[in-house]
Amino acid sequence: MTRQKITSTANPLVKRMAFLREKRGRRENGLYLIEGPKLAAEALGCGVSIRYALAHGRFLNEHKALAEKLEKSGAALYEATEAVIARAADAVSPQGLVCAAALPEKAVFRARPGGRYLGLCALSDPGNLGAILRSAEAFGADGVLLDADCTDPYSPKAVRGSMGSLFRVPHYEIDDMLQMVYTLRKQNFTVYAAALREGAVDVHSAFSGPGGYLTLIGNEASGLPDAVIDACTAPLRIHMQGRVQSLNAAVAASLILFCQSR
Repeated sequence: MTRQKITSTANPLVKRMAFLREKRGRRENGLYLIEGPKLAAEALGCGVSIRYALAHGRFLNEHKALAEKLEKSGAALYEATEAVIARAADAVSPQGLVCAAALPEKAVFRARPGGRYLGLCALSDPGNLGAILRSAEAFGADGVLLDADCTDPYSPKAVRGSMGSLFRVPHYEIDDMLQMVYTLRKQNFTVYAAALREGAVDVHSAFSGPGGYLTLIGNEASGLPDAVIDACTAPLRIHMQGRVQSLNAAVAASLILFCQSR
């Protein structure tokens, strides 16, 4: 099959894809980056709409079946030089394939009675967010809520860190997390705030009841706002030994998700 070749890093499509590394570029174009064969295959399997793909010749020879799937799905697939791939990609060591996929429409959150959710407030590290989405899928969370200050789940680092879970785990942008806390408590949800406060409930015994749960995790450096903690049913703690005072946000979230799933 003869495919159009792109050899210049100044090509408009290449520049447009490179712009997707930035949040403004993703918003303006309605696209985000998916890099590498594994993620591209995961995306196709989940029905993600891939619009454009750049692949170098060696990749096309080694991954013919994936190339055919991309084209059958409607993606415009171009053969590109390694320099072009490097220009378009975000990863330091590109895997020979860079795709631009359509951003999905904003999902509307409606809590499922008895559902178990995780809420993230002002999480700043996209790698942490990707890892949390992966854990959310592994432990069967019903969804992840992201407040307006949370890092973008469609940033390249978050996409890579999720290892495909981004395409499968329901996640919702919440304009006002404090109001969401009040709303869910009225719907008989227990809402926990992961916070170091007196009287905190131990994570091992926090989720024994049959009702719905939402657990909130805050910014890696500053944690949750006091107003949000005060609005929750109770603070939640993870007992730690030694002189450790805190855990990485993704590690803490994973432990909470595990306990929440039992």
